[in-house]
Amino acid sequence: SRETYKSASVVLWLSRLSATMGQMFNKNVLVMENPLSLDIKNDYKNNSNFQNIISVARFDSSQKRIDRLFEVFAKVLRKRPDIKLYLVGPYDLSMKNPMKKEETIAQLITRLNIPEGSIIFSGEVKEVEKYYSKAFVNVVTSERDGFGLTVLEAASFGLPSVVFNGVGASDIIEDNINGYVIQDGNVDDMAEKILMLLNNEEIYEKVSKKAFNLAREYTIDIISAKWKALINSILNSTYHF
Repeated sequence: SRETYKSASVVLWLSRLSATMGQMFNKNVLVMENPLSLDIKNDYKNNSNFQNIISVARFDSSQKRIDRLFEVFAKVLRKRPDIKLYLVGPYDLSMKNPMKKEETIAQLITRLNIPEGSIIFSGEVKEVEKYYSKAFVNVVTSERDGFGLTVLEAASFGLPSVVFNGVGASDIIEDNINGYVIQDGNVDDMAEKILMLLNNEEIYEKVSKKAFNLAREYTIDIISAKWKALINSILNSTYHF
C-alpha cells in the first residue's frame, strides 16, 4: 500500500518499468536486479551451428503467450524448415488460445501447419543448461513479465534474445547491440530478426558476443555488492533519493 511504501527507507523493484510505476506512489524506489545463478564460462563460444530456437517459461500461463511464440516459429519455418524449437517449461496444449478462445493451443499448432517433431516439448527441467547449449537464440513472447532472468541465462551461453518490449526482458537488452527488442505483438518483425541472425554469421557473432558480456554484469558478486552498498548507505543514513 502507499502507506507501507512511505514507511520504508527504500522500495526495491526488479525492473525499470516496475520502478517507474512505483514512483507514482512514492519516490523512494530503486531497481535491484536478480543475480544470475548459472556459472558463466570463461570463454565465448559461437552457438550458431546448432540453429535451434529456445524459449523458457511457464507456458501453462496465458501471460507467457505461447500462441505468439508458435506464430513466430511458424513464420521462421516457412523460410527455414530445418529449425527446431525447444519449449522448456510446463505447458498445456489443451489451454485456450488467448486470442481465439474457441481454439486450443494444440489446434493452433495444426492450423499453423507446424510439422510434428519441429517443436521439442521438454516440460519442466532441472538442468536447463543442456538446452541453452544446443540453441542459437532465445525468444521471449510474454506480454507481462518480471525481470527476465532467462535472457541472462541464455546470454551466459552466448545466446542473444529476441523479446517484445514493455516486459522485464526488454529492460536488460540494448536493442541491436546484445539482442533485439520488438514492438509488442509484431510477430512478423520478430520472425525476421530471428531469420537475420540465422542467415548472417557476422551479425550473429557480433550480437552473440555482446550478449555473453551482458551476462557478466549480473553475477552474484556484482549484485551482492549492490546489496551491501545499499544496506550500508541506509544504516549510515547516507542514501538519498
